[in-house]
Amino acid sequence: MVQVPQQPLPIDNYREKDYKSEMLNETAEASSDFILPLLRFQKEWLAWALNQEQIYRGGVLADEMGMGRTIEAIALVLAKRELQQNGFVFSQSPLPSSSEALPLIEGTLVICPVVAITQWVNEIDRCTLKGSTKVLVYHGADRIKNWEQFSKYDFVITSYSIVESECRNMSNWRDRNCEGPGFVRQAKHSKQVKKNKSNAMPALHAVKWQRIVLDEARYIKDKRSKTTQAVFALESTYKWALSGTPFQNRPRELYTLIRFLQINPYSYYFCKHCNCRVLQHRYELCSDCSHDFRDHFNWWKKVSSTVS
Repeated sequence: MVQVPQQPLPIDNYREKDYKSEMLNETAEASSDFILPLLRFQKEWLAWALNQEQIYRGGVLADEMGMGRTIEAIALVLAKRELQQNGFVFSQSPLPSSSEALPLIEGTLVICPVVAITQWVNEIDRCTLKGSTKVLVYHGADRIKNWEQFSKYDFVITSYSIVESECRNMSNWRDRNCEGPGFVRQAKHSKQVKKNKSNAMPALHAVKWQRIVLDEARYIKDKRSKTTQAVFALESTYKWALSGTPFQNRPRELYTLIRFLQINPYSYYFCKHCNCRVLQHRYELCSDCSHDFRDHFNWWKKVSSTVS
């Protein structure tokens, strides 16, 4: 039985030393379907991750190689699944760019390099009770094209190249990346969703996932790359980025992970003249407020420019 850790108070209500001490001492037990014994630090991470999803909808797991990032991510998925099966209700407000039109899939999408797909499959098989967890490898020319099949699986494992390839087939992917909190998709998007339901292309972007896990998140290091933009266009309730090197040279390299997690205010472009905010800068009039693009600024760039 998974034990739900007590939700911590906001950081402002703790002295820094006391907060860190309490978080380090807190642990959570793995799901009954998770058969691999967790080490102490992994139980501490599981407790932290459950709290993190409830408050912030995800985060960054930046353990070094050999520390078991894959195992910890699997433990989180199964622990959350067992809690939900036992009637525990997780309540949180939706992300500002979250779509109400997309069908919700109660599964986790894992995006990883092609060479890591087999490793994920093997680790899930090794860590879980036989028959308890269903895994779909979504890769290759013969992969399924119907998004409704995703609902049958606990894990859908795919590669960055497949995400990028499918995003090219989505006519409105730029609109997804540019939404602000007040933007409501009109008839154009409704027609696109219906089209996706009928021909199931692209399947990965036609649904809202319960959780997205980026393995080797350095693959989205370049915010201008097509791969990064394709990942940004995916929608989910929870988001996790796994990386042993979240940044190598400067703190500003963290931006793409911050943007993927949609952390407020650092992910957004703000208008100097109104309360508009958008996730992606456009070299044209803003879709939310109609002010010129030169009147918008990126909060992260403004802050990180002062950091060496």
